Parts: sequence; C-alpha cells; structure tokens
Amino acid sequence: MSMRFGQVPIIVASSPHAAEQFLKKHDLIFASRPKNRVAQFVAYNQRNLTFAKYGPYWRNMRKLCTLELLSTLKINLFQSMRKQEVGNFVTFIYRAATSGVEVDISAMRIGDSSSEQWHPAKDAARDLKDCVRRLYTHAYYSWSEIPNTIHQAMFNEFKTMCTWEPRYNLVITTTFERRASARLSSWLKKVRDSGERSDWMLPHVFNEFGLYWNTNKFKAMSEQAKKARGNLKDGSLHTRGAKTVGTIAREMIVYMLYDMN
Repeated sequence: MSMRFGQVPIIVASSPHAAEQFLKKHDLIFASRPKNRVAQFVAYNQRNLTFAKYGPYWRNMRKLCTLELLSTLKINLFQSMRKQEVGNFVTFIYRAATSGVEVDISAMRIGDSSSEQWHPAKDAARDLKDCVRRLYTHAYYSWSEIPNTIHQAMFNEFKTMCTWEPRYNLVITTTFERRASARLSSWLKKVRDSGERSDWMLPHVFNEFGLYWNTNKFKAMSEQAKKARGNLKDGSLHTRGAKTVGTIAREMIVYMLYDMN
C-alpha cells in the first residue's frame, strides 16, 4: 500500500507476503538508514549508532555497545547504587507524605545519598543565583574579571545551601563556574537593555556600568561582536571564516525541507 505523509512517499507492508519481502528476502537492502542532511550535521556525518548506515561499521558499534554498555555485567555493577538511590527516593517521598508537603517529582535530581536527601534542580539554580548576586558588589564586566577569591567565596556559600557526595566535587565546581558565568552575562544584558537598575544590583555598580556602556570602547566592542555573530556570508569573524551557529541552523532547516521534497 502506498501513501504520502505530506510530500514524503510512504510504502506500507500491509500483507504477510509484502512484510516477508521487506524483512526477510530483501532485508539487507532496507536495513540501512536513509540519507539525511540534518543527521549529517548532528551525528558526525551519520556515524553514530542511530543514523549510521548498515554495514561492518554499524555492526561493530552495536557489538561494542552491547558488550561494554548494555551487558548484564555492566548493568549489575551499578545495582547497589541504584538500590541505594531508589531507597533514598522512597524515604524522601514517605517523609514528604507524612508531613503533608507537596513534591514535584519531575523537578528533582539525585542528591547526597549518604544523608538521604534529594534536592530539586530548580532550588539549586535559585541558590546559585542568590549567592552570586549577594557577593556581586563591584562593577565586574564579566565573570572572568571577578577575582578568584570572590569566586571561591560564592562557591563556598553555595556549598552551605546544597549537599552532594565528595566524588562529585570536580563536576559541580566546573558546572557552577559555567552556569554562573552564563547567568551573570544574561543578567547584565537585561539591565543594559532595559536601562533600569534591578533589585539585586547595587546603585553604585549600576552607575558605573551606565558610564561604561556609553563609552566608545564598549560601543565598538559591541558592534564587533554583532558582526561576528551575524556575518552570514563568510562566517564568524573571530573564528576566521568558520560558519556561525545561526548559519548552520538555517542551512539545516533548508536541507531538511529539501529532503522532504
């Protein structure tokens, strides 16, 4: 049976004889993944397990995944951890139920199993925001300009608000730096675009930023950054012609529409 999904032709194997032709006699012909321009961008030229073409490469990847990632031995290695975390989760739900506290399970993540606590991800994000804003008392134009002593003070205060296992220290420290840098840039941009001081920003910091944002130096840097992000013909200026993320996204959409036609 032949039909169309929009502009894409579809053949449905609606009989046992047709299914046998597709899945048994000519299975190698139809086992490969179709070419897709979007997959070529996001899947390393269709080289991952999902989009790779059927053949020796895909079979080796499947074998590697089955033996090294999904084998019974590998799964059993984490059995004790899964058991402990599920026990912590049930304990947390029980305590919340007996206290009449509402729990948003979708917003929760694993916390410190040793203390049997779970911490909602949104609470951790709020704690990060509070400790960064509380110690932002001078006009630092970016996260990299903030002294390391203040970075450490912010993180130390964050540690008093959240708990985690010691083995996660490096990961959480790195994540804290990255998230705090991105959040600070976003907060400063909102203040600059609105032209009004936010509650978290001290008056003298806002006044100093107002003077800096009106300087020719900042305006030149801002204009250069806009050109680097928006150059559509030759790519980003600061990467010597490499395509920008926006350009790649637009090309992916065009290629996807082209494949559908």
